[in-house]
Amino acid sequence: MPVTRFSKASNLKNALLKEIKEEDTKLDILQMLLHSGVDPNLKDNEEKTALYYAVEKGKMDICQLLLSNGADPNIKGGWLNETALYYAAKKGKLDICQLLLSNGADPNIKGGSLKETALHYAAEQGTALHYAAEQGALNICQLLLSNGADPNIKSVFDGKTALHYAAEQGVLNICKLLLSKGADPNINGGSLNGTALLYAALKGKVDICQLLLSKGANPNIKGGFLNGTALHYAALKGKVDICQLLLSKGADPNIKGGSLNGTALHYAAMKDKLDICQLLLSNGADPNIKSGIHGKTALHYAAEKGTLDICLVLLINRADPNIEVDWYKKTALHYAAGKSTPDICHLLLSNGANPKDKEYLCILAADTPSQNQLKYLPICNDFIHEARLQNGQVLVHWVTSSAGDLSSEPYLLYTSLEMAL
Repeated sequence: MPVTRFSKASNLKNALLKEIKEEDTKLDILQMLLHSGVDPNLKDNEEKTALYYAVEKGKMDICQLLLSNGADPNIKGGWLNETALYYAAKKGKLDICQLLLSNGADPNIKGGSLKETALHYAAEQGTALHYAAEQGALNICQLLLSNGADPNIKSVFDGKTALHYAAEQGVLNICKLLLSKGADPNINGGSLNGTALLYAALKGKVDICQLLLSKGANPNIKGGFLNGTALHYAALKGKVDICQLLLSKGADPNIKGGSLNGTALHYAAMKDKLDICQLLLSNGADPNIKSGIHGKTALHYAAEKGTLDICLVLLINRADPNIEVDWYKKTALHYAAGKSTPDICHLLLSNGANPKDKEYLCILAADTPSQNQLKYLPICNDFIHEARLQNGQVLVHWVTSSAGDLSSEPYLLYTSLEMAL
């Protein structure tokens, strides 16, 4: 055997890996070693094969040599436990991907730190980063799909499909490609355990939502950490255009879900989204549905938040101001009084709210931070007026211990209202 840089190696079988790692790898030396019977599939202490190193270097000629001499393209290695194809897809090496696939590389083998297929990584790279286009991610997706890649395989790590990645990042061309190759838009997956539509709605990707809905995406599938529909998430995030699109495609505004186990209207009211409240109500949202957690209606949340305009639009759309919730049987009026919002209290009273428990209501109105204590006086006046109309009842008046100091500790003075004639 001619003298070479590896001739002193104690074990000839390591010579191939040693040569492949050299900066100036010699093709003729590799040929000689392979013809001498050296196994091309041996791994080094990093669990990498010679083919993996050749792909890392982007050496097409060396890859061809190794594959023609029995190198297995489906062996996983490296600290990410990935195949040569997985690495080539990740780095956007289209020509090497083509070579590997033509020599038996399986595009559906999972690997990597996220246990994803090459298609997962190509899709993620192509959508997460703008500069991924220069890596040829779309072309790699096309190549992999045309060679049998399954677009519906889930990541073991988080359960995402390639479509989840593409939809979440808003890359329309990859979404179109995946759907044309059989990607299922109704698979739940990812950290949110939601559909691609849910991810797109959450990210405000209108064009992706339109595409998914046109390809059979069901807008009423629940998912996500809130266990809500796409409409819940769009309402929560204030995405009016997406809410409108979802409703036009059959989204049910009265499905309950999410952390509150409420409807989209609950979340819109809670987040002070007036335009979305109006949109939902005009599309059949029921303002009197109770949330599953506290039993509150949208009106309770709006009164609690102190949002007069939302309270008004709910009442116009037949919200019932007298629905009681929790152990204390609180109505929206209780929450408004507790927030010392006389305008909302007056609005509720003028729309049929029953001021029962007037003593408690006045206590709620007065038991506020010192800077808001002046507000409780007109609220109590409303309650006094209502009490007179209802033949008078005992009312608890709050006064302060010193005439000029409204921030001092209040005490109770019980009086009786005169009977109204």
